[in-house]
Amino acid sequence: MGRNITLYLLGALVLSAVSVKGADVRGRVTSPPGEGFPFAPAVELRWDNGTLATAHLWAEPGMWVGNDFDVSTVCARHIQNIRVFSTGAWPNNRWDGFRVAVFAFANGIPGSMLWPPNGGYYYRPSGVGWTWCDVPVGYTLPASWSAFVAAMDQYYPYPTCDPYAVDGDPVRGHSWQFGAGHWTRLGVDGNLMVRAVVQGEIDVSPVTLGRVKALYR
Repeated sequence: MGRNITLYLLGALVLSAVSVKGADVRGRVTSPPGEGFPFAPAVELRWDNGTLATAHLWAEPGMWVGNDFDVSTVCARHIQNIRVFSTGAWPNNRWDGFRVAVFAFANGIPGSMLWPPNGGYYYRPSGVGWTWCDVPVGYTLPASWSAFVAAMDQYYPYPTCDPYAVDGDPVRGHSWQFGAGHWTRLGVDGNLMVRAVVQGEIDVSPVTLGRVKALYR
């Protein structure tokens, strides 16, 4: 595994981070993702509490971090977006960009990359300060998969890179890191601030949303 570089957010930085409101799991009306995919509300899945505690970078590129999500309790297999909380302010005061991908998740372990087919979707954000980066995905899970890992990759070497963020809550056990050819639990305290927005083929009912809220709370 690569060496991790950590920014501990103290003082004024913590005050600015606290103002970031955590998004609850919810139904959200959106436009249809494409032809042949019926209209349905979107649901945001997350494990973090919305409050930034620490930011991290790898000394070397090529390290993936991600959260696992199970969609078996909700009729939502279309992954509309991966949301990454990051900033261009540290370590070099500019956005450099990162990659996102969807990985398989089965038997409690992340697996191979499902989307995209070319090793990752590169995305360069914009904006000032810490922000949620909404990366378009538009991928529907195969019928054989009911869970996945939404992940981001640093892509560039330190210090020309964008950090990943972690909250200060007790570890929920759904955050992972990939390096040296295998997945392990995320090696820092807290929950990775990476979310997934999924959309179903039918309306997500209030009863179903309640089950999702109970899971991703």
